[in-house]
Amino acid sequence: MSAWPLDLRGVTETVVTTPAGDGTHRVAAMGIHAGDPVWARTYGGSQTHANLRACGECVVHFTRDPALVVEAALGEQWVADPHLGAPARVEIEAREIDRGEAGETPWTEWALDPVDATVERRTVPRIERAVGAVVEAAVAASRLGVPDTDRDRLLERITDAESVVDSCGDQRARAAMRRLHQLRADPAAE
Repeated sequence: MSAWPLDLRGVTETVVTTPAGDGTHRVAAMGIHAGDPVWARTYGGSQTHANLRACGECVVHFTRDPALVVEAALGEQWVADPHLGAPARVEIEAREIDRGEAGETPWTEWALDPVDATVERRTVPRIERAVGAVVEAAVAASRLGVPDTDRDRLLERITDAESVVDSCGDQRARAAMRRLHQLRADPAAE
């Protein structure tokens, strides 16, 4: 069994690819929780949930690319190659460890067992407030269509994040925030 390529703490936002059974892979955002085992939660209506239930495997990608995170959280992206060129990735076997409901929404918790880890490149770490804000906005926007959520609070989080991106962001972060708003304007995005 391979190890994770970094020390996990709290919740790490990642991008995952899950096989759909037709040779394509769904790209989605997923928060993974540190622990023994490392775990993640999917929700009943999502394609990621259906793909994990069907095959029990995914690839977890570690990235700081805000545009990739927005597309993964809100877009409908399917790729032929499950490897997205992120700095690091881990091939995972996922097994169900719990299930329940949040209001009317069913969820499943998955243990994420690493099978193979690949580090394409190491980067010098830095904290970019704008990238963090884009990720926070993408997570909030991805939950807007979930029953029993505080829609006003989620919209407030998106507005606050946009303010950070406006004051601290580079071109890539600003473009990611514009794309987030484009995807939110699409009725299929909610």
